[in-house]
Amino acid sequence: MSAFRFAYHVLGFESLGPAMTSRRLAGICELMMSGKRLLKQALVLTVAQVKGLHTALKNTALHVYDRTMVAYLLFALYGRCRNSDLALIKSFEADFSDEGGYVVIHTCNHKTGRLATLKTRLMPIIIPARGVDGEVWVKEALAVFDAAGVELSDQIDGPLVHAPSSSVDGFMKRGLRSSEVSAMLRRFINVAEPVPGDGMESPSSHSLKATALSWCARYGLSPATRSLLGRHTNALIETYAIYSRDLMCAPTAELQRVIDEIADGSFCPDNPRSEFFRRKDQAHDMEKAAGRAPGFDDCASVKSSLAVPSLMSELHDFQGEEVPGCAGTVLQPPARGPELDGDAALVEGQVVEESDDSDSSTDSSGCLSSDDSDLVEPPPKVKRFRARIPEGQRWYVHSKSHLVHRFDGDDHNGLRFLVCGKRLTEAFTLCTEASA
Repeated sequence: MSAFRFAYHVLGFESLGPAMTSRRLAGICELMMSGKRLLKQALVLTVAQVKGLHTALKNTALHVYDRTMVAYLLFALYGRCRNSDLALIKSFEADFSDEGGYVVIHTCNHKTGRLATLKTRLMPIIIPARGVDGEVWVKEALAVFDAAGVELSDQIDGPLVHAPSSSVDGFMKRGLRSSEVSAMLRRFINVAEPVPGDGMESPSSHSLKATALSWCARYGLSPATRSLLGRHTNALIETYAIYSRDLMCAPTAELQRVIDEIADGSFCPDNPRSEFFRRKDQAHDMEKAAGRAPGFDDCASVKSSLAVPSLMSELHDFQGEEVPGCAGTVLQPPARGPELDGDAALVEGQVVEESDDSDSSTDSSGCLSSDDSDLVEPPPKVKRFRARIPEGQRWYVHSKSHLVHRFDGDDHNGLRFLVCGKRLTEAFTLCTEASA
């Protein structure tokens, strides 16, 4: 079908039009597609691995070209970039201080820019300057670029970093290939090369784009914000709005907030879902118990155990609270029985069970006094409603909706109809006062 489309649209073989619209051929292609191997995605980097890249960037014992490659990996990671996004950039703008800031890279060469109008429009890549280690890593990265001879002029019109030459000191004219970036990434994070045909997922160059977006998804940012951060053309109806620099300010600020919470330990995306978030007091207590200085965190080493309090997600914090003065009392909603529609009016017989509480004494606040603290609290008042079926009526309840319907004997040619007009089928069962 791909060859037919190429021949029809590009080469002009109009006689292949019926073959392209054949539902039989399209169905065969879908069956063939379902038999292919499962989608193999790149693994998302852990926070510990990203911190390892920051450590390698600061390691002056490494060769300057190695540190340059690490800086390139960090720019791609925090910029949510594919390797092709940094293969042909227009300009590089630094806007940061010792407290933080951003780096803006403009490019026209990106995967989603297939249309001619998009290829002539600059796309800003806004990169937060503060990393998961809590420091401004861009300053060190630019110093390494300067030491290696990477030129970041106003008009670059080329890759962010050229491929290093193996023969002499310097860089080649071409940029880095995706396979080279994948190999460098696995070597710096100490991951073995994948074995062809094993089907196991492994980190690759696409992990640099997926890591920060995965953090945002686990943090709970909206899909629209994540689409803007990933520079997806389906983020808005007007796709050209994605390439506005001002439109990216708020999403990048939210990404910086996610990174900051990873740095201070209040958000650990590598933990199980129930332990993504933890309060600051919990983090302080755990670090104090472990003999570490407050603020030091290694998300990869945080595990739930019996010796330390379990780290529960903030999504699980909205639980029922105890009522003051009624400790240990659990309020449960009454069991819900079959509901009645408009055709079955229940006659409610109210039965109220009350307990004699004359022997129980309370103080002015409503709580038990010390003398009566050992007494058993009386059961709460419970109201029960029972249905009474009038004489001469038959009620039926639906097995799925649990709605009660009345049947007055309407029968036409063997078909029975309820008062509401529905047919009385096998889905209805006869309802008694107890089941109603």
